[in-house]
Amino acid sequence: MIRENIEFTFPKFEQRYFNKSKSVTVFQFFDQLINDLEKREKYGNQRVYKDCLNAIKRFVGNVDLSWQEIDYSFLTRFETYLTPTNKINSISVTMRTLRAAYGKAINERIVKEQNNPFKKYKIKSEVPEKRALSYDQIKKLNDYQSIEGSELWHTKNYCIFSFLNRGINFTDMMYLRWDDNIEGDRIKYKRSKTGKLFSIKISTKTQEILDRYAVDYNTKTGYIFPVLSDQLNEKSKRIKIRNSIQTTNKYLKIICKELGFYRSDKITFYSMRHSFASILKKDKNIPVAVISEMLGHKDEKTTQVYLDSFANEELDKANEGLL
Repeated sequence: MIRENIEFTFPKFEQRYFNKSKSVTVFQFFDQLINDLEKREKYGNQRVYKDCLNAIKRFVGNVDLSWQEIDYSFLTRFETYLTPTNKINSISVTMRTLRAAYGKAINERIVKEQNNPFKKYKIKSEVPEKRALSYDQIKKLNDYQSIEGSELWHTKNYCIFSFLNRGINFTDMMYLRWDDNIEGDRIKYKRSKTGKLFSIKISTKTQEILDRYAVDYNTKTGYIFPVLSDQLNEKSKRIKIRNSIQTTNKYLKIICKELGFYRSDKITFYSMRHSFASILKKDKNIPVAVISEMLGHKDEKTTQVYLDSFANEELDKANEGLL
């Protein structure tokens, strides 16, 4: 049990070697959860559970565990094991996934509620840095020139399209179809994260981007942007989107570095959503209530926290020019 990173106690010894048939092991239960998520086509969640299970396997030397062995001591040592090679929020995702699995095991009476180590163990996390572009930077990005059809060209189009359309996220954007989501002069879609319906008037700039793809890049797939096709199953589509957003983020950093943007290495596609919100507030003086509705937030408090998170960036910039 020592080589498996499991602390020795007689109850654990008894559970492992004399009570195996009475419960599903940790690895077995994770495999059940992963298979269930695949059947329900929840590929994002499936990948998170796979990553968590693989991390546990590496920690314990690929030797299976009983749920009784997942105690407070295990969690603290597992966290210590993860710390040198992972950021705080990556560790947080792993530990929250393990906590969720433990909760499901309790619900299925595989382990007792009274044994739940997460009652005592606290998962650490930190607020991720949000990067928003200024209004002038967005205009410079919009004016950026590159070879038509190149990754740089697509990247700029994707980012400006998102900014112009309330910070639509990358997945929802790639699922947009000419026949299902374009109705007259509006883009209509359901946000995958919340299920909220959006109806956005197509601006002149948005129409220009649509026209580029309608003429040259609509390869009869039905999708507006050239990432997905109906020949792909849902799992393959998710993989394509994940790879495509990584490529987009890579080339966005290249563009922003060329344009001389502050901390260009921190700018990602999601910065377009942040930029949309912050520009509406700081440059256009749009009320928080309206911004909240446009972003699809449940309440203004969420939006205010969202907007407040950009304040440090302005302070950092001011600090840079002190000497």
